[in-house]
Amino acid sequence: MRFLEIAKYLDFTIKVVTDNDGDVKALEKKYKNYINKNKKDNIEICYDENVYEGTLTLGKKKINLLTIIP
Repeated sequence: MRFLEIAKYLDFTIKVVTDNDGDVKALEKKYKNYINKNKKDNIEICYDENVYEGTLTLGKKKINLLTIIP
C-alpha cells in the first residue's frame, strides 16, 4: 500500500486491478483511502463487486473458484 501513498503525489495515472477474493467488504476496507468519497484523481482501484461461487470439482476434489487452484 505504500506505493499508493507515493502515487498520490506523482503526476501520472495509477490503476490497481485486484481480485476481491470473495470478500468485497474487506477489499473496500483495505482501499478505503482511494475509493468512493476518498477517490484520488490519479488513482483508480478496479475490482469486481460480484462474488462468484460454484461447485466446480476435479474428480472428488473441490476447486476454489476464487483462485482456480484445486
